[in-house]
Amino acid sequence: MGTFTSQPELPEKVATAFVEATAALWSFPQVELYEKEALVMVTVETQSPDSQGIDPALKQSVAKALNQLIPADSEHRFGLWMVVFCCEGHVYETIHPSEFND
Repeated sequence: MGTFTSQPELPEKVATAFVEATAALWSFPQVELYEKEALVMVTVETQSPDSQGIDPALKQSVAKALNQLIPADSEHRFGLWMVVFCCEGHVYETIHPSEFND
């Protein structure tokens, strides 16, 4: 473990990578580090969700950016992270590390 203690700037880098990958479609996300699980949780609060969900190309762009930034470890092919899209406190879409890299 100890992945995050050696990278105190990781939340800011993750937030910036997300904004760049989405062309600033949403404001800066909330980034939380769960040291015990070595998990990076990115929460994005949006206005009303699109009935089609998040564009797959946009999701792929986010996955690529975060997979490059968040290190994999011996137990996981990709770094442990998840992006959660919420509207009024309800999750309506997620992105996972392996979603576009199977």
